[in-house]
Amino acid sequence: MAGAAAGASMGIASQSAIFTVIIVAVILAARFVRAIKGTRVSRNRLIAFSAVLAGFSAFITASSFFAAGIPVLYAIPYAGVFAASANVGHRLSKNSLSFWKAADGSIFVKGGLFIMAIYFGALIARLTINILFGGPFSSEFAFSPSLSPTSSLSSAHVDGARYWASVVTDLLLMLGAGLFTGRNIMVLRRYAAIRSGRESVEAA
Repeated sequence: MAGAAAGASMGIASQSAIFTVIIVAVILAARFVRAIKGTRVSRNRLIAFSAVLAGFSAFITASSFFAAGIPVLYAIPYAGVFAASANVGHRLSKNSLSFWKAADGSIFVKGGLFIMAIYFGALIARLTINILFGGPFSSEFAFSPSLSPTSSLSSAHVDGARYWASVVTDLLLMLGAGLFTGRNIMVLRRYAAIRSGRESVEAA
């Protein structure tokens, strides 16, 4: 009886996890389509959107230290990849972004789509790994002192597939998040320059 109830609960949790990934994928796809056509730049909205995605990505990555047994020292190369890719994303976006001004004075931007594609793809891949191998959105996730981020774990103590899948997708996610952050910083910089008159753009 208890086993049947537990199985049903796990089934519901798994369905919820899949539904979560689908919702996130739809939101990201809609954002990508809008970016292709061009989006109106709003400083507050861009900062809020970037903060939400960055926080969500950080939460997903942090779960690796508990669910997959990734040593906490991996946070150092993760942070290094994020910082380096943010710098690269900032530089690459300089010439790939296109701005214009609408009749009402609103400023629009498009470009840097390859950066968004890398980040969105990495995020979906990481969420999928959570479903397949266990994570904060899967029915298998349960905190255990033996999986504390302060414990000295190695791949010998955890499932190898989950371990390395988590490491690879975490690094990809940090790469994508860094590129996307660098792109958004460039958008904000150029937006501020346009608003202040230091940079001129053509009217639509």
